[in-house]
Amino acid sequence: MTAATGRRVHFVAYEIGASSPAQPRVAAWLRGLLEAGIAVTVHTERHPGAWIDVLASHAGLRVAVIRDPVRRLSARLRGTRSVGPAAGPEAGEPGVLWRLGYRVQARILFPDPESIWSRRVARRVARAVAPGDLVVTFSRPESAGFAGLAAQRRGASWWFDFADGWCTQGLRREAMQPGRRRERELALERRWVAGADVVSTVDAGLAAAFARLRARPDVQVFPNIVPDELVVADPGTGSGSKDRVVIGYFGRLSGSDEQRSLAPLLAVLRRAVPKRVRFVFCGEYLARDLVEIDALRGLGCEVEVRGAVPRSELVALRAGFDAALVVGSPAQPGSSSKLLDVLGLALPVIAFVAVPSVAAGLVRDAACGEVIALDVPSDALTTWNRFLDGVGSRAYRVDPSVRDRYTSAAFVPGLVKRVLALLAAPVAPP
Repeated sequence: MTAATGRRVHFVAYEIGASSPAQPRVAAWLRGLLEAGIAVTVHTERHPGAWIDVLASHAGLRVAVIRDPVRRLSARLRGTRSVGPAAGPEAGEPGVLWRLGYRVQARILFPDPESIWSRRVARRVARAVAPGDLVVTFSRPESAGFAGLAAQRRGASWWFDFADGWCTQGLRREAMQPGRRRERELALERRWVAGADVVSTVDAGLAAAFARLRARPDVQVFPNIVPDELVVADPGTGSGSKDRVVIGYFGRLSGSDEQRSLAPLLAVLRRAVPKRVRFVFCGEYLARDLVEIDALRGLGCEVEVRGAVPRSELVALRAGFDAALVVGSPAQPGSSSKLLDVLGLALPVIAFVAVPSVAAGLVRDAACGEVIALDVPSDALTTWNRFLDGVGSRAYRVDPSVRDRYTSAAFVPGLVKRVLALLAAPVAPP
């Protein structure tokens, strides 16, 4: 609670573990609020891990874990994802029951598979909040809006933060296909974007689209940020190998977005002048991802597939890489969380992303690498070879003034100020 008002902030954040794309934004905001003397309860699906434990010295912090029965059932039906380089073509494929359940869920009128969890949290929030409190819901899931509505009915304010688009510039297949499901989700999007007391999102284009759904054009831009623990000086070191370039990929592919694929990279390498490249993939991958990764071997590249690496370990691993690969999605014009991880690590980056996009502009502004559009333009091979030569000659250095624009210091103070204003505002009568 704040000393002046006795009010509390409640975060509703489904997945904010150390490897989650949402973790840096949630963690930076949470730290800023606690350091400003604001009490915060974090409602989440599982304990976030060590990063939140370091904030336990703040007396105002509480963590409420509400498990999702659908997630546990889905994990049992789906099985584990395979990450081994020797995995067969069926490794990691979902079973028949999981596929049947997914098809049923895709046709019902829920906004997302986490709806049962979101309704559980909504009931918890309704019991926990007091008039004048603030509830901040983070997407995904979009169904977190149920908790925001419950908070408003109790006299609390509601801030909905969108890490990605929904039906507007969204990534999720079900929300983008015509039909009853999309109609239902469009109605919910309009209701929730229009009804939340404050809306924030990751880039100006999406903010403008959401502003058109509101009575007042006040959507706040809160982009993905460089994680605080990854803001390192450029040590000027690499793998130490003179006869090859070691390129790291940190994160998921189609497991997080079906449109995220290695196809553009493969299209370039199929016509590339042979040069020794070693790719190291650190993440969780589905069978279709492993097929694409294995295709790199067929083109003469060395490839290693490791498990997921928490951000806290990336700094220690950095010296083993010469550069990083970032793969975007055609539906993602905003800033990429993985690109910002790499920007923090000060690694040269080859980015296959939508053009134009925030991510493409960021790579160029920071002078930290090269961009190849996802439709693989005719000069893509020239760009690829220029990148390899530039890595070898150490031509790329992250511009600190550009990186500083995407750190928590650039955005969190403004967010905290806005929260304090909401907590100090008079409570509207029911």
